[in-house]
Amino acid sequence: MKILGPFLSIEDTFSCMRAFPDLKSREKMRDEFYEGELWKEELEHKLMPILEQYDVVVVDAKEGLGDWR
Repeated sequence: MKILGPFLSIEDTFSCMRAFPDLKSREKMRDEFYEGELWKEELEHKLMPILEQYDVVVVDAKEGLGDWR
């Protein structure tokens, strides 16, 4: 999973884009991250309390987003 961002909008909202090599691998990679040590022990307790809204939009980038090697 690549993290693209962060982005701040003109409405002062924060967005973070995650990129995956393909839609098939998205679920496995996402689950591995959110079940992993970094998220569970460091990030979750810091980031979740500051979220007011959480939306997911899946975009299939036909041209790709870079090299995955």
